[in-house]
Amino acid sequence: MPMLPKITSLSTFRGDILIVDDALDNLRLLANILEPEGYLVRKAISGKLALKAIQMAPPDLILLDINMPQMNGFEICQHLKANPQTERIPIIFVSALDRNFNQLKDLQLGADDYITKPFQVEEILALVENKIKHQKLVKQVQFQNSLLLLEMQSRQQAETETQFFLTISEAINQTSDFAEAIQVALEKVCQLINWDFGEAWIPNEEKKILQYSCSRYAKHEHLSGFGIASENYQLAPLEGLPGRTWVSKQIEWIENISASPDLSFVRYQLAEEIGLKSAISVPVLEENNVLVILVFYHQKTSQLQPRILTLIKAITTQLSLFILRKKAEFALSAANQKLVSLTTIDELTQVANRRRFDEVFVYEWRRLAREEKPLSLIFCNLNYFLKGKVQETDNFYLKKVAVTITRLLKRPADLVARYEDQKFAVILPNTQLEGANYLAKKISQEINFDLIADSQFKFEEIVNLTLGVATMIPEPKINPQILIKIAEEELAASRRREGNYTIGLSSSNKNGATEEDCRNR
Repeated sequence: MPMLPKITSLSTFRGDILIVDDALDNLRLLANILEPEGYLVRKAISGKLALKAIQMAPPDLILLDINMPQMNGFEICQHLKANPQTERIPIIFVSALDRNFNQLKDLQLGADDYITKPFQVEEILALVENKIKHQKLVKQVQFQNSLLLLEMQSRQQAETETQFFLTISEAINQTSDFAEAIQVALEKVCQLINWDFGEAWIPNEEKKILQYSCSRYAKHEHLSGFGIASENYQLAPLEGLPGRTWVSKQIEWIENISASPDLSFVRYQLAEEIGLKSAISVPVLEENNVLVILVFYHQKTSQLQPRILTLIKAITTQLSLFILRKKAEFALSAANQKLVSLTTIDELTQVANRRRFDEVFVYEWRRLAREEKPLSLIFCNLNYFLKGKVQETDNFYLKKVAVTITRLLKRPADLVARYEDQKFAVILPNTQLEGANYLAKKISQEINFDLIADSQFKFEEIVNLTLGVATMIPEPKINPQILIKIAEEELAASRRREGNYTIGLSSSNKNGATEEDCRNR
């Protein structure tokens, strides 16, 4: 076995040297030269013992005798240079052979230098010191390179993970709802941490049980069977891994599912059959309320890894932000809709108000002027008489008129609006006079029939609807108010005739509508 070295003070330690020589006198001589200089000297009397000593603790330098039984110095050198773990250890051959005779062979074997017997102390010390310094420089460079490589790998990994996280964030933000966002998160997390399967659990409306939501498998299609089987499960608080997470609101990790008791992982037999080993459960919170629990599985036993926790936490935070953003968008949309409703919808009848009428009328006038197509306008006035006197119209009748006209409009571009207190206006883009006249008759017939039926219960009431119709092909240079004026004049004439409506014709209207167009109205 290798001879034990003398203890060298750490303060004077200059390097670790292994001397390999079958002659004990040579070992003692070289040790006596090197140890006083601060070198830690180890000794081996055979090649086999030398290789064991090097395997246990690689030295900084090897002094290797060439002529030894069983395994000579050349064979030992070849063995060391063929091993990536030892190929960089400097070797100085020690031999009584002629130096020039063996120099070429030794260089081919990879030896660094030679010492010939008998030994010259100054030569040995100078040569050893030079090789030790060189070896320390080599190790220092290797160490710095390894640090640099680790830093580069760490940066590359961080950049890769950052880019992947940005991709996940963008993918989540592009989803339309929370369910789709969960599915994206499951798939992307499995890809990012290189795990095999992900699933989601959501508390029911009563917050009493967890219901299985969805799953994603990243690698092996047979894992989908775990998700299909899990759809039949419902978990109470503290039941199973998701149930524990639901209560703790903390990340839960199981290193080995098969070693977990029933209450820890209620599906452990199913997981074991399908080959799932490790699991991590992560809550997605909003103001300390659990919105969803994400669970990820690995087909290998895996210990708790801070890096994976950090990545998953970042993604669950993104999910929480997505929910907050969607809620804010919903609130803003609701506020905008309410604002639009307040500014464009008549509160009583729930049809467009006068402001909306003015906007749409001007827009359609300009559009149809460019297209050289007709624009029709119908004014409808609700008349309410009581014992021969005109009275304020009941809200009941105003609502009835609004509902009926809205029902009779067939085209998306048509618009009914409450123009004034008892007056409604109907805008009919790209509609000929005959088409507008046909619709006006339908409105009159249906509404007046209903109004008469309703007012029969009050013998003193007389309620009816009068209408005025006008059509023009708009022109850019003509004031659009002219069509409104014509329709109002026709409405006034109709009211004077006590209940009948008339149709105003614009001189700009030259094309008639077909019977089919009228019927489509």
